[in-house]
Amino acid sequence: MKISKIKILIITLLLAVIIIFRFSPIIDYLTFESFIKYKNDFKLLINAHLYISVLLYILAYVISNVFLLPFSALLTIGGGFIFGILFGTIFSNIGSTLGAACSFLIYKYLFGKTLQNKYQDKLTNFNKNLKSNSSYYLLIIRLVPIIPFFIVNILASFTQVSLATFIWTTSLGIIPISIIFTMAGKKIETISKPGDVFSRQMLIILSLIIISALIPMIIKTCKKIKRKRTSY
Repeated sequence: MKISKIKILIITLLLAVIIIFRFSPIIDYLTFESFIKYKNDFKLLINAHLYISVLLYILAYVISNVFLLPFSALLTIGGGFIFGILFGTIFSNIGSTLGAACSFLIYKYLFGKTLQNKYQDKLTNFNKNLKSNSSYYLLIIRLVPIIPFFIVNILASFTQVSLATFIWTTSLGIIPISIIFTMAGKKIETISKPGDVFSRQMLIILSLIIISALIPMIIKTCKKIKRKRTSY
């Protein structure tokens, strides 16, 4: 299996940026502790250059997603503190969705299409089952953030899920967790680390959202089981 020069160049660029960020001293400043320390300075600077700051904020999300950098939670919390719950949620949603879409397209180009072509026969049944339920599966995975965000982007790129389905399920599915993190940003004085975002109240809200999302799947599964029993 030959890899084109363009793909090799893109893979090299991705690996280079990931390595530079992971082992560069700059990563020491992109932490929750650093944000807490300079949060008021950030807010003053951003308010003074609001429109450019919003664009840079969204761009930071895209970079974080494409290059697999662990800053999404910090960006969402920071967005809540700086822009407020409503606009923080909107801007983080745009940034996350756009970043996820870019990641999806890049990894589909690099690996997804090649894997689908190489294992076309073996993936026939998988693709068929996924096609009929792809939107629901992706929506559940986004609503229940057990699998890391960037891993979902990459795994989805290996499938035949359409870009449109990927975008709307991502945008809709991340709203609850985005609201929770932006709400934490508004109360940033009361938390000492990102894990403190998940207070008892927040966990209850998230659990109710997850249960509500799972109800249709449970009903659908029960109907399938009932149809199978009546067919015998």
